[in-house]
This record gives sequence, structure tokens and C-alpha cells, in this order.
Amino acid sequence: MSFISDQLRALDFQLERLQIGYTPSEPTSPPSEADTSVLVQESQRVQQLKKLVKLVTVSIANGSTSAYISREKLLQLLQSAGIQDFEDPLDVDGDPRRSQAAYERELEWLFLAKATILVYGITFHTLLEQTLPLSEDLYYWDEVLSSYRYTALYSIQIAPVKLLEASKEVYYDAMRRFKELRGKKINVELPSISSEPARSEKLSESLQKFYCLVKNSLRDRLQELRRRSRMTSPFTIVRHDIHKKQAMIRRLRETQAASLGILIGETLSFDYVEGPKAEWRSVVERAAMLMESITRNVCAVTSHTIEQFEELIFLEEGKYNLSSPPKVKERTTLLSLQLQKILKVDLPAQAVVSKKVIASHGRPSALVRYWAPGTILLFSSSKILKVLARRQADLSVWAEDTASTIIDFWNNWVIDPVKNILGTIRHDEDSEVALMSRRSLTADMESLERMVIDFAMDNPDMSVESPGAILTSQELEMIREHVKEGDLTPVLRAYERDLRKPFKGAIKGELVRALLIQIQKTKVDVEIAITGIDRLLKSQELVFGLVGLTPGLLATWGTVRWISGFMSGRRGLRRGKVSKEMVRVLRHIDRILSTSSRKGTKGQLTYKEHGLLLCEVVVLKELATQGLPRKLYGGFTQEMEELVNIHVGIERQQRAVDRVRWAYAEWIH
Repeated sequence: MSFISDQLRALDFQLERLQIGYTPSEPTSPPSEADTSVLVQESQRVQQLKKLVKLVTVSIANGSTSAYISREKLLQLLQSAGIQDFEDPLDVDGDPRRSQAAYERELEWLFLAKATILVYGITFHTLLEQTLPLSEDLYYWDEVLSSYRYTALYSIQIAPVKLLEASKEVYYDAMRRFKELRGKKINVELPSISSEPARSEKLSESLQKFYCLVKNSLRDRLQELRRRSRMTSPFTIVRHDIHKKQAMIRRLRETQAASLGILIGETLSFDYVEGPKAEWRSVVERAAMLMESITRNVCAVTSHTIEQFEELIFLEEGKYNLSSPPKVKERTTLLSLQLQKILKVDLPAQAVVSKKVIASHGRPSALVRYWAPGTILLFSSSKILKVLARRQADLSVWAEDTASTIIDFWNNWVIDPVKNILGTIRHDEDSEVALMSRRSLTADMESLERMVIDFAMDNPDMSVESPGAILTSQELEMIREHVKEGDLTPVLRAYERDLRKPFKGAIKGELVRALLIQIQKTKVDVEIAITGIDRLLKSQELVFGLVGLTPGLLATWGTVRWISGFMSGRRGLRRGKVSKEMVRVLRHIDRILSTSSRKGTKGQLTYKEHGLLLCEVVVLKELATQGLPRKLYGGFTQEMEELVNIHVGIERQQRAVDRVRWAYAEWIH
């Protein structure tokens, strides 16, 4: 998590700042011939320590204790360092290895200090990961207690577990009575005789007596249950059991939160170290001692209250002496063994105890919660399989139809429109939109021209004023130009003339011919109008292609979004749900600050309150990554850093909460 990573990098920076001024330079004076082999071995030791220091420094810089170095890897590094207790040349006057040993001791302290930072990160990360899910357990018990319907459902879920526990109690009670009878030397022990019939008879008699004891124990158990049912209802018993579990989970959560508060406030801090180098070494030793005490006692929720737990953690602090022990080598050895013990013994033991407490008092497992529907599904599976077998042909046809429908939809409504759009962009003739053929208007216009020219040549008096004249080529060309412009004056004159006497005109005149020419003219006019519409369609062809592609794209996009949302599950929370969760977490943070026992005294939060606040801030930051825009997340992170800083005081922390409320009110409502 980013909070832990940032804190580890800050501690490493503080340590490097202190170490720069205190680390002696590597010895460069040539050794004597008598000590050459010893110094060569020690130079190899220095190279080994430098390599280990580099490894732990890289692990801290990477920013995630869980992702880049595990508890087992760090334990292996501590063991490979080989920091053991033997005679230190620093304590022997005149020893030629004195400067070499001083440099080696400094490297050992630097490695152990950085390893302590990593152990701090691992311990903090482990406790935080164990504490965060406890809130979900508390919400689960609150929901079960909220209505009798949920309580009844919970009673059905745990019925097999309760039945198994009652059977074990009956069996153990019968065994206890059986052993008491054997202890009184009543004739119920198994015979040790060689006669097979006698042995079978004695064994049968013992089993009958044991069966009677089981019946008696079961009868006593049922009588006790009847008495309890007369006094209290089954719902009251179940709710009382839930209250006990809820109280234990809440106590475990508060204890682990107090541990987190102690880790943040009391373990590693080099900000105020400005004295000799022994002072920062004492900080490292004290941090290792507190971490060992925390991991050893954090899960003792049944034997200690929060106040007793904090007193127990700081019990050894009064015994801490800055000047002892006198030997530097002994101190590094003890520190190394202490860190190894935390990683190898205390943390695994604490994890086991925490899992046991959560398993017995947390929300039931998935097997317990869903055994009833699972059993129903198991017994109805044969019927379901028979129905599926009977409908196998229909199901196969349905699957084929569904597949072909999806393929045809994809090809006809997505692929083909895309091809048409690409063809339009490239001016492909096959993709052009047209209401009529390309040369239809030209052919009809030329036919109309020929009809009018022939009519004019047959009836020249309709075209010129002088009767009996012959039309020249210029006059015929002029008539052709007039026809292109829509002027059919010769035809219309003949039509008007013959229309005066329609029967005579139809038989002897040019009425029918003029009428047919006008029909051709009407056809040409219609084609001209259609050509205009055709040109309009061609100018908007790309728009029509995009409109035709839109339904297919929308349907495809909606299907893909639905599938991705279904597959992502709870990770893809909607903004409304994220906003409600952020409001709920902000309420918890405000309640922690408002109900603090030290509010109004300008003091700081208690260890328990600080740990609970940290857990809520971690959850709030995870929700903010989903509910806030990226450009606002940086400022939000700054507010969270000030909120978890215990040294600024409760008043400034409360103001940080208020700023978050009004600054991000658009996304947190």
C-alpha cells in the first residue's frame, strides 16, 4: 500500500542522512604479513555486507514489502548475514584488524537498521491486512441482528454446525462417564481373555453400557435445552451468541488497531535524533523490542483489555538502558536474533491465532452460508440433467441460431457498413448511392431531341412564321438547344392547333404524335428531378453510411460493456455506490475524531483511535481511486497524509476532514 511504502522510504531517507555523518571510511592502510589472510577473509565479509545492504535498500526503494521482498526472503538474508557473537577486535588493544572491524560493525548496523525498517513494514502490512476485513465481519453481524428474518436464516445456516457440536459434546460426556465407571472398577472394561465367544460377549456388554451412557447424556442434553427454551426463545439464544461473536471481533479489531497506532507512533522515528550514533542505534533496538512484544501479545484478546495490552507492550521499555550492553558485537547479535525471531516465530504464530479467532467469531464460511441452496441443487441435479437431456436437440438448435444471428449481425450491421464508408471515402463506384442508372437521363434527353427535331422538320410551319419554308441547320440547332432548356414550342403549337378539333387532329393531324412527345418530355422532367435528389444523396453519402453503422456499433458497445461489467464483478463499482461508501467511511473518520477521549485538550489521538483512523483512511483512498478524477487524486492524497499524521493534533485532523467534505462534495454526496 502507498502509505506503508511512503513511510518506509521516509525512514530509509532519515537513516541515510544520519549514517552519512557517522560511517567511517574503508581502511586503506596495508596490513602486515601476519594478518594478510585474516584481512582477506574480512574484506570478503565487507563485500557480503555491502551486497546485503544494497538488497534491502532496493527492497525499500521499490515501495512494496509484499511484492518485492517476502518474510521468508528477509529471514534468509538475516541468516546469511552471519552476525554472530565472537571476540571483537575493537575490544583488543593494538589489534591490527581494529579499523577493518570498525568498518564491518558499521555495515552490520546499517544492514540491521534497514532490515528493521523492512520488518516494520512487513509487520505493519500484516496487521493492517488482518484488521481491514474485520469491519466487514462487524457489518455482517449488524445485518444479521437487524431483522428476525436474517436471524432465522442464520439459524438455518449454522444448524449443521450446532448439531455437530452437540454430538461431540454428547460423545465426550459419554466417554467421560464411561471412564469414571472404569475407574470405579465396575465391570465395563474390555476383557483380556483368549476365549473368542467370551470376548465377544464381554465386548457386546461394554458397547451396550456405552450406548446407555450416550442415551443418558443425550437425554440430559435435551432436558437442558427444554429448560432453556422455556426461559428464553431460540431467537434470543442465537442473538446472544451473535452478540458474543461481535464483541470478540470488535475487541480484536481494537487491539490490532492499537498495535498499528503503537507501530506508527512509538517504533521507528529518526526525526529527533541529532546526537551520537548510539542514539539512532537505540531507536532501532527499541523498535525491534516493541515489534516483538506487539506480535507476541496482539491476539491475546481474551486475557487483556486495551489498556492492559498497551501497558504490557511498554512494560519492558522501563528496563531499556541506552549504555548496555557494552559490547557492540553482542548488541548486533541480539538485534539480529530478535528480528529473526519476529519473522520466523512471532508473525506466523500471530497469524495462526488471528485466523483461529476470526474463524470462530467472524462471519461463517461460504460452505456454512450456502449449504442449503447447495443441497437443494445437488438433490435436484438429476431432474435438471433429465430435462437437459430431453431438450438436447432444442438446445443445440437454439445455440446454432444464436451463433448464426450474432455472426450475421456482425457481418451485416458492422462489417458491411464499414466497407461502404471506406468505399465512399475512396470514391468507389460500387458504394455510390443512386436512385437511377447513370446514363438514363442522357438517353431520354437525346431521344426527346430527336423526336422534336423530326416533328419540326415534318411541320416547319410550326417552327417558323413563313409557311412552306425549309428549316436550316442553324434553326434545327436552335430548336435542339431550346429542347435542352425545356422549350417545346413547335410541338405545343401543333398540339394547340389539333386540339381545336381533336377527332380530326387525332386522325389526320399531329395530335397523337404531339401528345406522345409531351409524355417523353414528362419522363425527362421526372428524371431531371430524380437526378437532383440523386446528387443530394451523393453529397450526404458519408453521413448516411455513418447513420447505418451507428445501430450496430451501439449494440456492440453495449454488449461489450455489459460483459466487461459482469466479468469484473465488485471491482467495477458504480460511481453512486462508491460515493455512498466514501460517505460512510468519512462518517467513521469524523466519529473517531469527534468522540476521541482527548478532544478539546489539544492533544493527540490514542493508539487505538489512531489505528482505527488509519484503517478508515486506507479504505477511503482505495475508494477514491475509483470515484475521483485522476487530476484531483493528488490533492486528496495530501489531505489523507495530514489526516493520518498524529503529531498535528486532533483539531487540524478535523479541519482536514472538513476540507475533504467541501472540496470533493461533487463526488462525495
